[in-house]
Amino acid sequence: MNNSSVAEFTRMVGKSRAFFDKKSLDAYSQNVCGIQREIKGVLFPRSSKEIQEIVRFARKNKTPLYPISTGKNWGLGAKLPVRDGHLVLDLSKMNRILSFDSRAGVLTIEPGVTQGQIADYLKTKHARYVLNVTGSSNDSSVIGNALERGVAHYGCRVSEVLSLNVVLGTGETLIAGGGVVVGSRTKSFYPYGIGPDLRGLFFQSGFGIVTEAVIQLMPKKETVGVVTLEKHPNISLRQFVDGLFELNRKGLIPPNLHISNLSRRLSVVTPLYAREMNISLEEAEKEVKKLIKSDWAATCSFSGSRSHIRNAFEDIKVSVGNISTISLLLKEDMLKGTSPLRKATRGVFLHSCGVPSDDAIYSLGYAQKEKILSNPVDSQTGTLFVVPLLPFRGRDLAKVYQIVHRNFQAAGFEIFATFNLVEALNLEGVINLTFSRDNQSDVARAHSCIEKTFDDLIRCGYFPQRMGVFQMSRLLGMETSHTGMIQSLKNFFDPDHILSQGRYGTT
Repeated sequence: MNNSSVAEFTRMVGKSRAFFDKKSLDAYSQNVCGIQREIKGVLFPRSSKEIQEIVRFARKNKTPLYPISTGKNWGLGAKLPVRDGHLVLDLSKMNRILSFDSRAGVLTIEPGVTQGQIADYLKTKHARYVLNVTGSSNDSSVIGNALERGVAHYGCRVSEVLSLNVVLGTGETLIAGGGVVVGSRTKSFYPYGIGPDLRGLFFQSGFGIVTEAVIQLMPKKETVGVVTLEKHPNISLRQFVDGLFELNRKGLIPPNLHISNLSRRLSVVTPLYAREMNISLEEAEKEVKKLIKSDWAATCSFSGSRSHIRNAFEDIKVSVGNISTISLLLKEDMLKGTSPLRKATRGVFLHSCGVPSDDAIYSLGYAQKEKILSNPVDSQTGTLFVVPLLPFRGRDLAKVYQIVHRNFQAAGFEIFATFNLVEALNLEGVINLTFSRDNQSDVARAHSCIEKTFDDLIRCGYFPQRMGVFQMSRLLGMETSHTGMIQSLKNFFDPDHILSQGRYGTT
Protein backbone atom coordinates (compact mmCIF):
# COMPACT_ATOMS: atom_id res chain seq x y z
CA MET A 1 0.00 0.00 0.00
CA ASN A 2 1.50 3.35 -1.01
CA ASN A 3 1.97 6.31 1.31
CA SER A 4 -0.87 8.35 -0.17
CA SER A 5 -3.35 5.51 0.44
CA VAL A 6 -2.13 5.09 4.00
CA ALA A 7 -2.53 8.84 4.56
CA GLU A 8 -6.06 8.81 3.13
CA PHE A 9 -7.23 5.84 5.19
CA THR A 10 -5.68 7.43 8.28
CA ARG A 11 -7.46 10.71 7.60
CA MET A 12 -10.81 8.93 7.56
CA VAL A 13 -10.54 7.56 11.09
CA GLY A 14 -7.74 9.61 12.70
CA LYS A 15 -4.20 8.63 13.70
CA SER A 16 -5.23 6.99 16.95
CA ARG A 17 -7.50 4.55 15.07
CA ALA A 18 -5.17 3.54 12.23
CA PHE A 19 -2.32 0.99 12.54
CA PHE A 20 0.14 0.57 9.68
CA ASP A 21 3.51 0.09 11.40
CA LYS A 22 5.06 -3.39 11.51
CA LYS A 23 5.34 -3.57 15.29
CA SER A 24 1.62 -2.89 15.78
CA LEU A 25 0.58 -5.28 13.02
CA ASP A 26 2.81 -8.09 14.33
CA ALA A 27 1.27 -7.72 17.79
CA TYR A 28 -2.23 -7.51 16.32
CA SER A 29 -1.70 -10.72 14.32
CA GLN A 30 -0.96 -12.89 17.38
CA ASN A 31 -3.43 -15.76 17.58
CA VAL A 32 -4.00 -19.13 19.23
CA CYS A 33 -4.15 -21.01 15.91
CA GLY A 34 -0.45 -20.75 15.20
CA ILE A 35 -1.14 -19.27 11.75
CA GLN A 36 0.29 -16.25 9.99
CA ARG A 37 -1.33 -13.70 7.70
CA GLU A 38 0.12 -10.64 6.03
CA ILE A 39 -2.21 -7.72 6.72
CA LYS A 40 -1.80 -4.25 5.26
CA GLY A 41 -3.12 -2.37 8.25
CA VAL A 42 -5.91 -2.07 10.79
CA LEU A 43 -8.59 0.63 10.93
CA PHE A 44 -11.03 1.18 13.80
CA PRO A 45 -14.12 2.92 12.37
CA ARG A 46 -16.70 4.30 14.76
CA SER A 47 -19.70 4.75 12.48
CA SER A 48 -21.45 3.44 9.43
CA LYS A 49 -20.53 6.65 7.61
CA GLU A 50 -16.84 6.07 8.23
CA ILE A 51 -17.19 2.51 6.93
CA GLN A 52 -18.93 3.77 3.78
CA GLU A 53 -16.10 6.22 3.13
CA ILE A 54 -13.49 3.51 3.68
CA VAL A 55 -15.29 1.09 1.35
CA ARG A 56 -15.61 3.64 -1.44
CA PHE A 57 -11.94 4.53 -1.30
CA ALA A 58 -10.96 0.86 -1.06
CA ARG A 59 -12.95 0.21 -4.26
CA LYS A 60 -10.95 2.84 -6.11
CA ASN A 61 -7.67 1.44 -4.76
CA LYS A 62 -8.65 -2.24 -5.11
CA THR A 63 -7.76 -2.69 -1.42
CA PRO A 64 -9.31 -5.83 0.12
CA LEU A 65 -11.10 -5.22 3.44
CA TYR A 66 -11.75 -7.77 6.18
CA PRO A 67 -14.24 -6.72 8.88
CA ILE A 68 -14.16 -8.28 12.36
CA SER A 69 -16.20 -7.51 15.46
CA THR A 70 -14.01 -8.10 18.53
CA GLY A 71 -11.77 -10.89 17.22
CA LYS A 72 -12.60 -13.48 19.91
CA ASN A 73 -13.21 -16.29 17.42
CA TRP A 74 -10.87 -18.58 19.40
CA GLY A 75 -9.34 -21.47 17.50
CA LEU A 76 -10.96 -20.49 14.20
CA GLY A 77 -8.90 -17.44 13.22
CA ALA A 78 -9.50 -14.66 15.76
CA LYS A 79 -8.68 -11.34 14.08
CA LEU A 80 -7.07 -12.70 10.93
CA PRO A 81 -8.50 -12.72 7.39
CA VAL A 82 -8.85 -15.78 5.19
CA ARG A 83 -6.18 -14.53 2.79
CA ASP A 84 -3.12 -12.32 2.90
CA GLY A 85 -3.19 -8.69 1.82
CA HIS A 86 -6.31 -7.38 3.56
CA LEU A 87 -6.82 -4.17 5.45
CA VAL A 88 -8.63 -5.24 8.63
CA LEU A 89 -11.64 -3.23 9.78
CA ASP A 90 -11.86 -3.76 13.53
CA LEU A 91 -15.41 -2.79 14.57
CA SER A 92 -14.80 -3.14 18.31
CA LYS A 93 -15.07 0.64 18.81
CA MET A 94 -18.59 0.58 17.37
CA ASN A 95 -19.85 -0.55 20.75
CA ARG A 96 -23.06 1.34 21.45
CA ILE A 97 -26.31 -0.15 22.68
CA LEU A 98 -28.58 2.04 20.58
CA SER A 99 -31.97 1.21 22.05
CA PHE A 100 -33.76 -1.17 24.38
CA ASP A 101 -37.45 -1.99 24.41
CA SER A 102 -37.81 -3.13 28.01
CA ARG A 103 -41.34 -4.45 27.48
CA ALA A 104 -40.55 -6.68 24.48
CA GLY A 105 -36.93 -7.45 25.33
CA VAL A 106 -35.49 -6.15 22.07
CA LEU A 107 -32.03 -4.57 21.81
CA THR A 108 -30.49 -2.59 18.96
CA ILE A 109 -26.72 -2.88 19.05
CA GLU A 110 -23.53 -2.22 17.09
CA PRO A 111 -21.01 -4.98 16.20
CA GLY A 112 -18.55 -4.10 18.95
CA VAL A 113 -21.11 -4.67 21.71
CA THR A 114 -20.03 -7.64 23.83
CA GLN A 115 -22.10 -10.16 25.75
CA GLY A 116 -20.56 -8.92 28.99
CA GLN A 117 -21.56 -5.36 28.13
CA ILE A 118 -25.15 -6.42 27.48
CA ALA A 119 -25.33 -8.41 30.71
CA ASP A 120 -24.11 -5.39 32.70
CA TYR A 121 -26.54 -3.10 30.87
CA LEU A 122 -29.53 -5.33 31.56
CA LYS A 123 -28.53 -5.57 35.21
CA THR A 124 -28.45 -1.79 35.62
CA LYS A 125 -31.85 -1.56 33.91
CA HIS A 126 -33.31 -4.23 36.24
CA ALA A 127 -34.53 -5.83 33.03
CA ARG A 128 -36.97 -8.71 32.83
CA TYR A 129 -34.81 -10.24 30.09
CA VAL A 130 -31.40 -11.88 29.74
CA LEU A 131 -29.06 -12.61 26.84
CA ASN A 132 -28.52 -16.08 25.43
CA VAL A 133 -24.76 -16.28 26.09
CA THR A 134 -21.98 -18.45 24.70
CA GLY A 135 -19.20 -20.13 26.66
CA SER A 136 -16.71 -17.86 24.95
CA SER A 137 -15.29 -14.80 26.65
CA ASN A 138 -17.05 -11.92 28.34
CA ASP A 139 -15.72 -9.71 25.55
CA SER A 140 -16.96 -11.68 22.55
CA SER A 141 -19.21 -9.85 20.09
CA VAL A 142 -22.87 -10.83 19.95
CA ILE A 143 -23.28 -9.75 16.32
CA GLY A 144 -20.01 -11.37 15.24
CA ASN A 145 -21.01 -14.67 16.78
CA ALA A 146 -24.53 -14.52 15.34
CA LEU A 147 -23.25 -13.82 11.82
CA GLU A 148 -21.09 -16.96 12.10
CA ARG A 149 -24.24 -18.90 13.08
CA GLY A 150 -22.73 -19.38 16.49
CA VAL A 151 -24.52 -21.59 19.00
CA ALA A 152 -25.09 -20.13 22.46
CA HIS A 153 -26.32 -21.92 25.58
CA TYR A 154 -29.97 -21.95 24.46
CA GLY A 155 -29.40 -22.55 20.77
CA CYS A 156 -28.40 -20.88 17.53
CA ARG A 157 -28.23 -17.09 17.66
CA VAL A 158 -29.42 -16.69 14.06
CA SER A 159 -33.05 -17.00 15.19
CA GLU A 160 -32.57 -14.08 17.61
CA VAL A 161 -31.60 -11.58 14.88
CA LEU A 162 -34.63 -9.52 13.85
CA SER A 163 -33.02 -6.93 11.60
CA LEU A 164 -29.64 -5.96 10.12
CA ASN A 165 -28.14 -2.73 8.82
CA VAL A 166 -25.39 -3.43 6.27
CA VAL A 167 -22.80 -1.50 4.28
CA LEU A 168 -22.35 -3.27 0.94
CA GLY A 169 -19.19 -3.57 -1.14
CA THR A 170 -20.51 -0.72 -3.27
CA GLY A 171 -20.52 1.65 -0.29
CA GLU A 172 -24.33 1.68 -0.27
CA THR A 173 -26.39 0.73 2.77
CA LEU A 174 -29.10 -1.90 3.07
CA ILE A 175 -31.61 -2.84 5.77
CA ALA A 176 -32.61 -6.51 5.98
CA GLY A 177 -35.43 -7.82 8.16
CA GLY A 178 -38.39 -6.05 9.72
CA GLY A 179 -36.69 -2.67 9.44
CA VAL A 180 -37.30 -2.54 5.66
CA VAL A 181 -40.82 -1.21 6.24
CA VAL A 182 -40.39 2.51 6.88
CA GLY A 183 -42.63 3.79 9.64
CA SER A 184 -43.91 0.36 10.64
CA ARG A 185 -44.74 0.02 14.33
CA THR A 186 -43.54 -3.59 14.24
CA LYS A 187 -40.23 -3.06 12.43
CA SER A 188 -38.21 -3.98 15.53
CA PHE A 189 -40.40 -6.95 16.43
CA TYR A 190 -41.36 -8.71 13.18
CA PRO A 191 -38.25 -10.10 11.45
CA TYR A 192 -39.52 -10.66 7.91
CA GLY A 193 -40.75 -7.29 6.65
CA ILE A 194 -42.63 -7.59 3.36
CA GLY A 195 -41.44 -9.66 0.43
CA PRO A 196 -38.09 -11.53 0.32
CA ASP A 197 -36.24 -11.79 3.61
CA LEU A 198 -32.63 -10.79 2.94
CA ARG A 199 -31.18 -11.34 6.42
CA GLY A 200 -29.88 -14.80 5.58
CA LEU A 201 -27.59 -13.43 2.86
CA PHE A 202 -25.33 -11.85 5.47
CA PHE A 203 -24.72 -14.87 7.68
CA GLN A 204 -21.44 -16.64 6.87
CA SER A 205 -20.90 -14.52 3.77
CA GLY A 206 -18.72 -11.71 2.50
CA PHE A 207 -21.48 -9.65 0.91
CA GLY A 208 -21.44 -6.72 3.31
CA ILE A 209 -20.38 -5.25 6.63
CA VAL A 210 -23.06 -5.40 9.33
CA THR A 211 -23.09 -2.15 11.31
CA GLU A 212 -26.20 -2.63 13.42
CA ALA A 213 -28.58 -5.41 14.47
CA VAL A 214 -31.82 -5.79 16.36
CA ILE A 215 -31.79 -8.86 18.60
CA GLN A 216 -34.39 -10.62 20.72
CA LEU A 217 -33.55 -11.37 24.36
CA MET A 218 -34.93 -14.19 26.54
CA PRO A 219 -37.44 -13.59 29.35
CA LYS A 220 -35.93 -13.92 32.80
CA LYS A 221 -37.61 -16.70 34.79
CA GLU A 222 -37.99 -17.31 38.52
CA THR A 223 -35.07 -19.72 38.61
CA VAL A 224 -32.95 -22.03 36.46
CA GLY A 225 -32.12 -25.68 36.95
CA VAL A 226 -29.40 -27.66 35.15
CA VAL A 227 -30.02 -31.36 34.64
CA THR A 228 -26.98 -33.60 34.13
CA LEU A 229 -27.27 -37.08 32.60
CA GLU A 230 -24.13 -39.19 32.95
CA LYS A 231 -23.83 -42.21 30.67
CA HIS A 232 -23.81 -45.61 32.36
CA PRO A 233 -20.54 -47.49 31.65
CA ASN A 234 -22.42 -50.50 30.26
CA ILE A 235 -24.25 -48.35 27.69
CA SER A 236 -22.63 -47.54 24.34
CA LEU A 237 -22.26 -43.96 23.13
CA ARG A 238 -24.71 -44.75 20.34
CA GLN A 239 -27.34 -46.01 22.82
CA PHE A 240 -26.79 -42.98 25.06
CA VAL A 241 -27.35 -40.48 22.23
CA ASP A 242 -30.38 -42.33 20.87
CA GLY A 243 -31.83 -42.34 24.38
CA LEU A 244 -31.34 -38.57 24.60
CA PHE A 245 -33.04 -38.20 21.22
CA GLU A 246 -36.11 -40.05 22.50
CA LEU A 247 -36.25 -37.90 25.64
CA ASN A 248 -36.10 -34.81 23.45
CA ARG A 249 -38.67 -36.15 20.98
CA LYS A 250 -41.11 -36.75 23.83
CA GLY A 251 -40.60 -33.19 25.04
CA LEU A 252 -39.04 -34.30 28.31
CA ILE A 253 -35.77 -32.45 27.81
CA PRO A 254 -35.49 -28.99 26.22
CA PRO A 255 -33.62 -28.23 22.98
CA ASN A 256 -30.61 -26.71 24.80
CA LEU A 257 -28.81 -30.05 25.02
CA HIS A 258 -25.00 -30.24 25.31
CA ILE A 259 -23.21 -33.62 25.15
CA SER A 260 -19.55 -33.68 26.25
CA ASN A 261 -16.80 -36.24 26.56
CA LEU A 262 -14.81 -36.72 29.76
CA SER A 263 -11.80 -34.75 28.52
CA ARG A 264 -13.96 -31.70 27.82
CA ARG A 265 -15.51 -31.81 31.27
CA LEU A 266 -12.17 -32.28 33.00
CA SER A 267 -10.60 -29.49 30.95
CA VAL A 268 -13.32 -27.03 32.00
CA VAL A 269 -13.52 -27.95 35.68
CA THR A 270 -9.86 -28.60 36.53
CA PRO A 271 -8.47 -25.08 35.91
CA LEU A 272 -11.40 -23.55 37.79
CA TYR A 273 -10.88 -25.92 40.71
CA ALA A 274 -7.15 -25.09 40.71
CA ARG A 275 -7.98 -21.39 40.84
CA GLU A 276 -10.53 -21.82 43.62
CA MET A 277 -8.19 -23.93 45.76
CA ASN A 278 -5.01 -22.07 44.75
CA ILE A 279 -3.27 -25.32 43.77
CA SER A 280 -1.49 -26.61 40.67
CA LEU A 281 -3.35 -28.07 37.70
CA GLU A 282 -1.81 -31.46 38.47
CA GLU A 283 -3.11 -31.40 42.04
CA ALA A 284 -6.53 -30.17 40.90
CA GLU A 285 -6.76 -32.88 38.25
CA LYS A 286 -6.31 -35.64 40.83
CA GLU A 287 -9.17 -34.26 42.92
CA VAL A 288 -11.51 -33.55 40.00
CA LYS A 289 -11.04 -37.04 38.56
CA LYS A 290 -12.43 -38.44 41.81
CA LEU A 291 -15.63 -36.45 41.22
CA ILE A 292 -16.08 -36.64 37.43
CA LYS A 293 -15.78 -40.15 36.01
CA SER A 294 -18.37 -40.88 33.32
CA ASP A 295 -16.85 -40.92 29.83
CA TRP A 296 -19.86 -39.00 28.40
CA ALA A 297 -22.45 -36.71 29.95
CA ALA A 298 -25.22 -34.43 28.73
CA THR A 299 -26.62 -31.27 30.30
CA CYS A 300 -29.73 -29.24 29.64
CA SER A 301 -31.30 -26.25 31.40
CA PHE A 302 -34.86 -25.67 32.53
CA SER A 303 -36.20 -22.27 33.55
CA GLY A 304 -39.38 -21.38 35.41
CA SER A 305 -40.63 -21.93 38.93
CA ARG A 306 -38.92 -24.33 41.31
CA SER A 307 -41.93 -26.65 41.24
CA HIS A 308 -42.03 -26.63 37.42
CA ILE A 309 -38.36 -27.56 37.21
CA ARG A 310 -38.59 -30.26 39.86
CA ASN A 311 -41.64 -31.78 38.13
CA ALA A 312 -39.80 -31.77 34.80
CA PHE A 313 -36.83 -33.44 36.46
CA GLU A 314 -39.02 -36.16 37.97
CA ASP A 315 -40.56 -36.83 34.55
CA ILE A 316 -37.09 -37.33 33.04
CA LYS A 317 -36.05 -39.50 35.97
CA VAL A 318 -38.95 -41.84 35.35
CA SER A 319 -38.24 -42.06 31.60
CA VAL A 320 -34.44 -42.13 31.50
CA GLY A 321 -34.27 -45.90 31.91
CA ASN A 322 -30.83 -47.43 32.22
CA ILE A 323 -28.91 -45.10 29.91
CA SER A 324 -27.65 -42.74 32.60
CA THR A 325 -27.65 -41.45 36.11
CA ILE A 326 -29.38 -38.11 36.51
CA SER A 327 -29.03 -35.12 38.81
CA LEU A 328 -30.50 -31.63 39.16
CA LEU A 329 -28.87 -28.43 40.41
CA LEU A 330 -30.98 -25.29 40.94
CA LYS A 331 -29.51 -21.80 40.68
CA GLU A 332 -30.09 -20.91 44.33
CA ASP A 333 -28.50 -24.17 45.50
CA MET A 334 -25.47 -23.49 43.33
CA LEU A 335 -25.10 -19.94 44.66
CA LYS A 336 -25.33 -20.91 48.31
CA GLY A 337 -23.34 -24.11 47.92
CA THR A 338 -20.12 -24.16 49.90
CA SER A 339 -18.30 -27.11 48.34
CA PRO A 340 -15.09 -26.14 46.48
CA LEU A 341 -16.41 -27.71 43.27
CA ARG A 342 -19.61 -25.66 43.31
CA LYS A 343 -17.73 -22.48 44.10
CA ALA A 344 -15.27 -23.19 41.30
CA THR A 345 -17.89 -23.82 38.62
CA ARG A 346 -20.39 -21.06 39.42
CA GLY A 347 -19.30 -18.97 36.45
CA VAL A 348 -19.94 -21.82 34.01
CA PHE A 349 -23.27 -22.71 35.65
CA LEU A 350 -24.41 -19.08 35.39
CA HIS A 351 -24.14 -19.20 31.58
CA SER A 352 -27.53 -20.91 31.82
CA CYS A 353 -28.81 -17.74 33.57
CA GLY A 354 -27.56 -15.36 30.89
CA VAL A 355 -24.41 -14.35 32.79
CA PRO A 356 -21.28 -14.55 30.59
CA SER A 357 -17.78 -15.18 31.89
CA ASP A 358 -14.25 -16.04 30.76
CA ASP A 359 -14.28 -19.28 32.76
CA ALA A 360 -14.58 -21.71 29.84
CA ILE A 361 -11.52 -20.15 28.14
CA TYR A 362 -9.24 -21.43 30.89
CA SER A 363 -9.92 -24.98 29.66
CA LEU A 364 -7.59 -24.38 26.70
CA GLY A 365 -4.52 -24.70 28.93
CA TYR A 366 -5.56 -28.02 30.50
CA ALA A 367 -3.66 -30.47 28.27
CA GLN A 368 -0.62 -28.19 28.16
CA LYS A 369 -0.61 -27.87 31.96
CA GLU A 370 -0.70 -24.09 31.61
CA LYS A 371 -2.81 -21.82 33.78
CA ILE A 372 -4.38 -19.33 31.36
CA LEU A 373 -5.20 -16.26 33.41
CA SER A 374 -6.84 -13.94 30.88
CA ASN A 375 -6.43 -13.57 27.11
CA PRO A 376 -5.42 -16.92 25.52
CA VAL A 377 -3.27 -15.01 23.01
CA ASP A 378 -0.93 -14.13 25.87
CA SER A 379 -0.38 -17.83 26.68
CA GLN A 380 1.85 -20.40 25.00
CA THR A 381 -1.09 -22.69 24.31
CA GLY A 382 -2.50 -23.03 20.82
CA THR A 383 -5.81 -24.53 19.79
CA LEU A 384 -7.59 -25.55 16.58
CA PHE A 385 -11.21 -26.56 16.08
CA VAL A 386 -13.32 -28.58 13.71
CA VAL A 387 -17.07 -27.93 13.86
CA PRO A 388 -18.98 -30.63 11.93
CA LEU A 389 -22.75 -30.77 11.60
CA LEU A 390 -24.40 -34.15 12.00
CA PRO A 391 -27.87 -35.66 12.46
CA PHE A 392 -29.04 -36.13 16.05
CA ARG A 393 -28.51 -39.90 15.87
CA GLY A 394 -26.34 -42.19 17.92
CA ARG A 395 -24.71 -43.85 14.95
CA ASP A 396 -23.71 -40.50 13.46
CA LEU A 397 -22.18 -39.12 16.64
CA ALA A 398 -20.32 -42.40 17.17
CA LYS A 399 -19.03 -42.29 13.56
CA VAL A 400 -17.86 -38.67 13.86
CA TYR A 401 -16.12 -39.45 17.13
CA GLN A 402 -14.49 -42.51 15.58
CA ILE A 403 -13.05 -40.39 12.75
CA VAL A 404 -11.77 -37.77 15.18
CA HIS A 405 -10.37 -40.38 17.57
CA ARG A 406 -8.49 -42.18 14.81
CA ASN A 407 -6.77 -39.00 13.59
CA PHE A 408 -6.15 -37.40 16.97
CA GLN A 409 -4.76 -40.62 18.46
CA ALA A 410 -2.41 -41.15 15.50
CA ALA A 411 -1.07 -37.61 15.92
CA GLY A 412 -0.85 -37.83 19.71
CA PHE A 413 -3.55 -35.31 20.65
CA GLU A 414 -6.27 -35.49 23.28
CA ILE A 415 -9.86 -34.97 22.06
CA PHE A 416 -11.97 -32.23 23.63
CA ALA A 417 -15.50 -32.61 22.29
CA THR A 418 -18.94 -31.12 22.88
CA PHE A 419 -21.99 -31.72 20.71
CA ASN A 420 -24.70 -29.05 20.89
CA LEU A 421 -28.27 -29.58 19.74
CA VAL A 422 -29.23 -27.12 16.99
CA GLU A 423 -32.49 -26.74 15.09
CA ALA A 424 -34.08 -29.77 16.82
CA LEU A 425 -32.66 -32.52 14.57
CA ASN A 426 -28.96 -31.70 14.31
CA LEU A 427 -25.87 -31.68 16.47
CA GLU A 428 -23.03 -29.20 16.13
CA GLY A 429 -19.73 -30.79 17.09
CA VAL A 430 -17.30 -28.40 18.79
CA ILE A 431 -14.07 -30.38 18.77
CA ASN A 432 -10.56 -29.13 19.42
CA LEU A 433 -7.02 -30.09 20.21
CA THR A 434 -4.37 -28.03 21.96
CA PHE A 435 -0.64 -27.69 21.33
CA SER A 436 2.42 -25.63 22.23
CA ARG A 437 2.72 -22.56 20.05
CA ASP A 438 6.43 -22.35 20.97
CA ASN A 439 7.16 -25.66 19.28
CA GLN A 440 6.97 -25.38 15.48
CA SER A 441 6.88 -29.14 14.95
CA ASP A 442 3.96 -29.29 17.39
CA VAL A 443 2.20 -26.52 15.46
CA ALA A 444 2.72 -28.33 12.14
CA ARG A 445 1.53 -31.65 13.61
CA ALA A 446 -1.61 -29.99 15.00
CA HIS A 447 -2.50 -28.37 11.68
CA SER A 448 -1.88 -31.58 9.78
CA CYS A 449 -4.13 -33.50 12.20
CA ILE A 450 -6.96 -30.95 11.98
CA GLU A 451 -6.74 -30.78 8.17
CA LYS A 452 -6.94 -34.56 7.83
CA THR A 453 -9.83 -34.73 10.31
CA PHE A 454 -11.67 -31.94 8.48
CA ASP A 455 -11.22 -33.71 5.12
CA ASP A 456 -12.20 -37.14 6.48
CA LEU A 457 -15.37 -35.76 8.06
CA ILE A 458 -16.40 -34.14 4.77
CA ARG A 459 -15.71 -37.36 2.84
CA CYS A 460 -18.11 -39.14 5.19
CA GLY A 461 -20.81 -36.49 4.71
CA TYR A 462 -20.22 -34.49 7.89
CA PHE A 463 -19.78 -30.99 6.52
CA PRO A 464 -18.78 -28.07 8.75
CA GLN A 465 -21.35 -25.98 10.58
CA ARG A 466 -18.76 -23.19 10.60
CA MET A 467 -15.12 -22.95 9.58
CA GLY A 468 -11.86 -21.38 10.60
CA VAL A 469 -10.06 -19.00 8.26
CA PHE A 470 -7.48 -21.77 7.66
CA GLN A 471 -10.18 -24.22 6.48
CA MET A 472 -12.18 -22.19 3.97
CA SER A 473 -10.02 -23.11 0.98
CA ARG A 474 -10.59 -26.81 1.74
CA LEU A 475 -14.38 -26.83 1.46
CA LEU A 476 -15.49 -29.18 -1.31
CA GLY A 477 -18.74 -30.77 -2.39
CA MET A 478 -20.96 -27.71 -2.79
CA GLU A 479 -23.65 -27.87 -5.48
CA THR A 480 -22.50 -25.99 -8.58
CA SER A 481 -25.85 -24.19 -8.79
CA HIS A 482 -25.27 -22.93 -5.25
CA THR A 483 -21.67 -21.82 -5.77
CA GLY A 484 -22.64 -20.14 -9.05
CA MET A 485 -25.40 -18.18 -7.32
CA ILE A 486 -23.02 -17.22 -4.49
CA GLN A 487 -20.65 -15.71 -7.03
CA SER A 488 -23.50 -13.90 -8.77
CA LEU A 489 -24.63 -12.42 -5.47
CA LYS A 490 -21.04 -11.46 -4.65
CA ASN A 491 -20.78 -9.66 -8.00
CA PHE A 492 -23.98 -7.78 -7.23
CA PHE A 493 -23.34 -6.77 -3.61
CA ASP A 494 -19.57 -6.41 -3.91
CA PRO A 495 -18.73 -5.94 -7.61
CA ASP A 496 -15.01 -5.32 -7.04
CA HIS A 497 -14.69 -8.22 -4.58
CA ILE A 498 -13.01 -6.09 -1.92
CA LEU A 499 -14.83 -7.58 1.10
CA SER A 500 -13.61 -10.72 2.92
CA GLN A 501 -12.00 -12.49 0.01
CA GLY A 502 -12.17 -16.28 0.28
CA ARG A 503 -14.77 -16.28 3.04
CA TYR A 504 -17.12 -19.28 2.76
CA GLY A 505 -16.47 -19.91 -0.91
CA THR A 506 -16.46 -16.34 -2.22
CA THR A 507 -13.62 -15.11 -4.42
